[in-house]
Amino acid sequence: MRPTITLLVFVLFSCLTLTAQTEVNGGVFTETTWTADASPYVVTGEVVVFPGASLTIEPGVTVRFQTDLGIELRTGSIYANGTADAPIIFTLDEENPSGATTWSGIRSTTDLGLAIDREFSHVVIEYAALGIRYAGGGYRFLDNATLRNNVTGLEAAMDQGYDWVTITNSEIHDNEMGTLGRVTLENCNVYNNVLACGDIYSFSNGSEGGRISNCTFTNNAICFTRSQVILASAYIDNSTFIDNNVVANAYRIEATNSTFSGSTVHSILAGTGTIENCFFTGNAIAIKTTEAPYEQAFRNNIFDGNEIAIQIEGAGAEISGNTICNNSVFNVIVRTSDNVDLTNNCWCTPSEDDIALTIYDAFDNVSAGIATFVPFEATCVQGLQYPGDANNNGIANAWDVLALGLHYGTTGHSHENLIFEWAGHEALDWGTQMVNGDDLKHIDTNGDGVIDEMDMDNIQLNYRRTHTTPAPTNAVHEGNTPFPMAIVAPEELLGSTPASFAVTMGDAANPVDNCYGIAFALVGDTEFYEPGSFYLDLTDSWLGTADELLTMIREFPDENRLEVAIVRKDGAPRSGIGEIASLNGIMIEDLIISLDGIVSGGGPKTETSLQLSLEAIEAVTNSGAILATTTSPTEITLTDVRTIADQIIRLYPNPATDHVWLDTGNLTVDQLELYNATGVRVRNLTNATQPLSTRNLAPGLYFLRISANGKMETLRLMIQ
Repeated sequence: MRPTITLLVFVLFSCLTLTAQTEVNGGVFTETTWTADASPYVVTGEVVVFPGASLTIEPGVTVRFQTDLGIELRTGSIYANGTADAPIIFTLDEENPSGATTWSGIRSTTDLGLAIDREFSHVVIEYAALGIRYAGGGYRFLDNATLRNNVTGLEAAMDQGYDWVTITNSEIHDNEMGTLGRVTLENCNVYNNVLACGDIYSFSNGSEGGRISNCTFTNNAICFTRSQVILASAYIDNSTFIDNNVVANAYRIEATNSTFSGSTVHSILAGTGTIENCFFTGNAIAIKTTEAPYEQAFRNNIFDGNEIAIQIEGAGAEISGNTICNNSVFNVIVRTSDNVDLTNNCWCTPSEDDIALTIYDAFDNVSAGIATFVPFEATCVQGLQYPGDANNNGIANAWDVLALGLHYGTTGHSHENLIFEWAGHEALDWGTQMVNGDDLKHIDTNGDGVIDEMDMDNIQLNYRRTHTTPAPTNAVHEGNTPFPMAIVAPEELLGSTPASFAVTMGDAANPVDNCYGIAFALVGDTEFYEPGSFYLDLTDSWLGTADELLTMIREFPDENRLEVAIVRKDGAPRSGIGEIASLNGIMIEDLIISLDGIVSGGGPKTETSLQLSLEAIEAVTNSGAILATTTSPTEITLTDVRTIADQIIRLYPNPATDHVWLDTGNLTVDQLELYNATGVRVRNLTNATQPLSTRNLAPGLYFLRISANGKMETLRLMIQ
């Protein structure tokens, strides 16, 4: 008999509790599943998944490993995909693990080859010597993972081929080393690691691995460095680095639109790469070059409030378009014997003598080269302007429309040419500030010198693009009793039908006074509208008519979200109670809803609720002060219905697992036919008054065709 994996179930009884665990060890030779019902699993001997076999671990399972044991993938496959409510946990089999002992990890010892999209999601991996190790040969993906308290959280090994591992929406913390090898991190939170990412590497064009986007790194000793190989490189975009000792000791660092603050040694030490549109503050040294730099450029960055902004150890770096000011020890230190060109930078002063005092070069130490610079007029020292970010808070969105309305018609300096590209554009200050202290030039998003409707175009064009603003904006709050805001919606929403959602502000007890504009998001907890269908109706708005207002609405169907801005443009605020706008649109063709099946008494439950919320509300006076508001979610009944001969028909629950009910009222049903997504009839049903069994149907989309009273209708059915 061929050996198989050993399963030993132990049930421990006491007078108060009942617990069970499943002990596992040995080989996995076929498709094998570890179920939530048998959890926790205790690994008492090495588990090996052999070629052609697979191990699937259900949501909610805990796998506990005895010391130095793990799971080996010998070209076999593993699928560990939990859920947000039921993650899969891989941990050490100790009551209070401390990291002094570890389990060996989940590791491939052979080239796995194929790319697999969902090996791990919603998992926790902790107290491992090496949590996950890939031996080469494919693309790998982790989503919603937590790697914590490991010696090494994940290794994309390079000894048996190239691995490219993408980690998304995850937390990596309190490891000796978070990741090792070629990894990409997206929307991750990385903190409290000794070394966050070792030997991270990317090709020179950033096409494979080594990409860091929309991540936050906090309180790591080192974020990126060489560990076992001679090269380390990363492409960084829209990320934030706070209070790390060192961000990077690397061969190559490419960075855009990112913030580096509080590095106690230095933020970046690299020999090549381009760093642009970034903000450096509070660092011991913001950027340090190597003694033998290759092609290197620092462009359009802001260095403000560091001890040393740039320390140049070798010749050849391009340093241009930067604002380099208020750094307490030196703005620039020159350590190379070669001369350094600093002519195209701003220094926050037109005084050549004052600038020279902030630069350490040959005039301070004859072994160093000479730094050449040209003092600009004071007007050159301006914050960069991003077309669409009118309030200069780092993102273009509907909330920028409020700034347009507040300063509508104001004029100032213009660019030589109109600007559209999402990049930092140098622009002269207008000399007048918004309420947050930033100059009005940012509101003139197209650079034509006039704040008007034309500036809406760049907000739309660059919507949700981000950059790093040099300082957070400080909104001024009006000291009012919070005005109530609410959504007034139909009691019942029907698929494929128009619906109107009135947004109200104020009530009889607290009428709104001195309101000039408002921006907010309308968010649902499930899909509820057809993309492209929503528009603003201002017919009954007390805030003004369409001619008096600037308005914007943007849809994000994947997020069940609408973003809205409404603001006056004449300087005159309004007071009122009730509707400020109506959001009108079409409900989705099929409101796919999850119902509880049958209520007590045997009758069908036919309703569920959509929850709508107002979020990120910003209401302003005509001076730009914030009006306090309060709101609570609104519950709306969802029904997936059709009509035949004016008789409503309903199908529930939907999605279904074991059965569905069909409510046809008083109709006499002539025929029921169930089709799969490819149009093949899979069932011909005869009784519409009994629940329809779906147990033997494969998960997916189906269509139920109903014939009654000489008419026909089709409902969609999702089977899980």
